[in-house]
Amino acid sequence: MTVLAHYILYFLSCIILAKFIVCSPSSIDRIATTQTFEINSTIKYEFIYTKAVDDKPTLLFLHGFPSSFHSWRHQTKYFSEQGYGCLVPNLMGYGKTYSPLNENEYNSKSMIEHLIALLGHVGLGNSKVFVIGHDWGARTASRFVLYHPEKTLGAVLLSVAYSPPIKFNLTLALQQSLQNNGYESIGYWEFFEANDAARIIEQNLDSFIDLIFASNSTLAKTDFAPVGKVRQWLINGNRTNRSSYMTKEDYDTVHDYLAGGMQPKLNWFKAVIANVDWEYEKTLNASVQRPVLFIEGTKDYIGIIGAAERQKDYIADLEIIKVDTGHWAEAQFRVLKGQKKIDKTIIDSQEQAFWRVMRPSKCTDIRNELYTYRLMKRDDALRCHVLNDYDPFLGHGPPSSPWLLSDTDRWDLMQPLYTPRSKKTAPLT
Repeated sequence: MTVLAHYILYFLSCIILAKFIVCSPSSIDRIATTQTFEINSTIKYEFIYTKAVDDKPTLLFLHGFPSSFHSWRHQTKYFSEQGYGCLVPNLMGYGKTYSPLNENEYNSKSMIEHLIALLGHVGLGNSKVFVIGHDWGARTASRFVLYHPEKTLGAVLLSVAYSPPIKFNLTLALQQSLQNNGYESIGYWEFFEANDAARIIEQNLDSFIDLIFASNSTLAKTDFAPVGKVRQWLINGNRTNRSSYMTKEDYDTVHDYLAGGMQPKLNWFKAVIANVDWEYEKTLNASVQRPVLFIEGTKDYIGIIGAAERQKDYIADLEIIKVDTGHWAEAQFRVLKGQKKIDKTIIDSQEQAFWRVMRPSKCTDIRNELYTYRLMKRDDALRCHVLNDYDPFLGHGPPSSPWLLSDTDRWDLMQPLYTPRSKKTAPLT
């Protein structure tokens, strides 16, 4: 199994094992509290942050529609208990974060720069992070990697596959989804773009929340996704049972966020339909230069068939895993059974993925190599591997571990070299 596959399992296990509401720190200085950060006099972000310990990396969690940072509470609890940093912002349009009514402000470039500023604010300006996103958060995570690969260790995309920069045409997209899926899987976009959509949703919030989080996942392709179906459902005031994973607290939280104003949240859709990103993204390299994990629910009926596989054209280091969930994978994982046994193995593999990117660059002097070697042994994090696998950092020859050999040109921003103690640079083969 590849390093990336291990890391997928690691992420899944973290979701499955999490049970509680907030990060549960091991010390008082790691307590996660809701904070705000003013980027300037106009733009403010609301976020939760737990600092990493023992030099472990930080995970940047990005929520989707119509969620909030609340949706990641199970994952952040687990990761923080393992010593990982957790940075979880409310994205634009949600909570106390900047929520403009003009869709042009919801361009990805601006939002990514906001996140970079937030990383600097919490002391991570010189650090690389893992970016984990669901739904619209998955799209934002992929743009984070495109704009700032130097700030990224890897990305996890849930439910929404990577789509390269492209000029969007809703009419064409609807035709293609009908052809590929047999129904218009993004037909609800047409309603969300309408001027009266926010008002209709706000007047029928219970009906809307029922449909979004329905226990019967097939309602997504019969009463949500196709053109005109959401409007019809809401105007009729239809109700249905909500999924078991949605607790009363979840419902109250979603209700409060949506009652606070729907239009900013719908602006994420309107911005893409209006192609507000195109001027910024048309010159971007569409190839993703970091490892990406895509987690796809087999019962997610608002996805586009084939989108997962098409990512391979743009992501060289891609792993895809299919799980028995609908669209809300990060919520549904916690009610699944039988995967606790993989926890220890994948925690080790997470550390491997970290060092694939963080390996010392070529011609690193011996003192820095020794420092890196010490970091690798921190908290016995690499306990499942003999230390001889990492001897090349000290100049004792090429690595023996298969995961080091499999993809050497991914190490340290495409520098496939190491420095032996003789100071003669040799290829890592």
